[in-house]
Amino acid sequence: MSGTSPIAAFLASDAPSPPHGGAWALPLPRRGRAPRIASWFGRVVAALSAAWRRQRSRARIAGLDAGLLKDIGVTFAEAEHEANKPFWRG
Repeated sequence: MSGTSPIAAFLASDAPSPPHGGAWALPLPRRGRAPRIASWFGRVVAALSAAWRRQRSRARIAGLDAGLLKDIGVTFAEAEHEANKPFWRG
């Protein structure tokens, strides 16, 4: 057996591309409200996750000293401005 995965082999091959430049997708059954609720829930979880990541990164930026800020090319004023943004703002 070769060292490449089946997915990598498929992507490397001359497989036909999907029509209209889109992606291949399997049709999923849509019965009732379950798919809409799952989609809504997924979007909420993704939004909360992004807000949490922003808050953590802003807290880390706030904890950097002047030397580290200089190393990454950020002024103290820029770091302070970013750290003071509320978590819901991108």
